[in-house]
Amino acid sequence: MPLEPSVHCPRIGCARTVQEHAECPYCYGKEGDIAPGDRARFCDYDPKRDPVTFGFPPEASRFRLG
Repeated sequence: MPLEPSVHCPRIGCARTVQEHAECPYCYGKEGDIAPGDRARFCDYDPKRDPVTFGFPPEASRFRLG
């Protein structure tokens, strides 16, 4: 079984699957935009402007996952 492609996420600092990127509030592209990893085609995250988390308490699993 082939591994699902992963793309680096600068928001949380690690690789995420295409599906995980599609679930991110900053990612807007379709699978074909995300898979090659060209963030300009699918991601609006700006580390100088945008939060990494969205108000979840630190002990929440969503906080750990980004």
